[in-house]
Amino acid sequence: ALVMADSRVPWPPPPSANATARLSWQATTYSHAVAMASLYAQRHCYDLRVYHFLRRRAKRSKKSAAVDDKKDAACIHPTLGGRAAPWCKLLALYDTLSIKPLYSWVAWIDSDLAFHDHSRGLPALVREFSPSTAASDKVVAWFPTNWPWHAHEPNSGFFILRNEPKRDRARELIRWWWNVPNGRKWNHRH
Repeated sequence: ALVMADSRVPWPPPPSANATARLSWQATTYSHAVAMASLYAQRHCYDLRVYHFLRRRAKRSKKSAAVDDKKDAACIHPTLGGRAAPWCKLLALYDTLSIKPLYSWVAWIDSDLAFHDHSRGLPALVREFSPSTAASDKVVAWFPTNWPWHAHEPNSGFFILRNEPKRDRARELIRWWWNVPNGRKWNHRH
């Protein structure tokens, strides 16, 4: 399965919407990314799951001139509080990893990412762009590097999880990631 999520809706308004809303709609980068992911999913017989999260506006002081939409709470942790929109990917992934029958591979795709080459499926991408150990049955997650900006850090804009029927390691990883404490306010930063 391919998973995407955003607080924006990637599709035009339905026919039941008023004419002004339908005529004024314009495709966004996200709309194009969903369309490209849909074509990639269709080519490789993957499901594309698109989640829509609603933002809860943070209270701001009148002195605050700059507004960072990424800091608005789009999902809520039961004990750690509101999380910024980039953290909601974890809820979408956890939900997708829980669907029965289980998906063998689940890939996260950020809303501004589009597949350039549709010829290779997810397992082929892992084999081609990873050390030989990444294709082993012991590996549960594959994160490409964030090159050229931070070459030694994982890129969370696109990554692949292996969902195992007898072990729950992919969901364990997502649970651990979701529960990272907010001592350094990582849950409010992009």
